[in-house]
Amino acid sequence: MQEEYISEAIVLMIDSNGDLDKVVSVFTKNFGKIIAKVKSASKITSKLRGHLEPGNLIIARLIFKNKFQLVDVLKQEKLNLNFYDLYLLNKILPEMEQDENLYFKLKNSIFSWFDVLKILGWDPKEANCINCGSKKIFVFDIVSQNFFCQNCLNLNIVKNNKNDLIYL
Repeated sequence: MQEEYISEAIVLMIDSNGDLDKVVSVFTKNFGKIIAKVKSASKITSKLRGHLEPGNLIIARLIFKNKFQLVDVLKQEKLNLNFYDLYLLNKILPEMEQDENLYFKLKNSIFSWFDVLKILGWDPKEANCINCGSKKIFVFDIVSQNFFCQNCLNLNIVKNNKNDLIYL
């Protein structure tokens, strides 16, 4: 049995999935982050194509049958959010975890990594560098979920890809 959901959402990321299909990550008010398949979104005649840009506020119609599929979209507006911040947010957000506070901050284009990390349970104001204990934190490592100061970062203590770091 398939279920249908309609929700306001913010497009976090879109990626190719084969020749014509796409995979989109959206952050919804009601369900949190959802990853959904979009059939034939790469076709030049696709009606969904222009609506699914990162940072767009959309009304999405999703169908769930084993996995989510985005079947219809209506763009409401383009939000003033940085694409790279949305990319990192997509990496850090768990699926299907609703958070209205974070949703409304994004919808109103009020984005601060200090606020986002605090909402998600990693309060930078209370954090110490995991290596040396310094209170002057500089980055948050998404992979290890630890904070580091600038000195430890410069000493190459952090071995992960630089794309996995949130600079504060």
